[in-house]
Amino acid sequence: MVDREVFDEWLRERARCSGALRVDGMFTRLERDADADAIVHFEQKDGGFRQVRTRLVLSADGARSEVAR
Repeated sequence: MVDREVFDEWLRERARCSGALRVDGMFTRLERDADADAIVHFEQKDGGFRQVRTRLVLSADGARSEVAR
């Protein structure tokens, strides 16, 4: 068992140090393009909407994951 507040931030920082771009927001939907890359749509903290294209999506939003669906 781990303290998620501490562990999750440690994972985020480790990913950032390995070259990942950290973007904070509230997930809204995920789609795939013709190359099977993921396009993640999300709402930013300021209320604006944004999307990012990525090869990999890591989700840690629990057993009833909206991202996994």
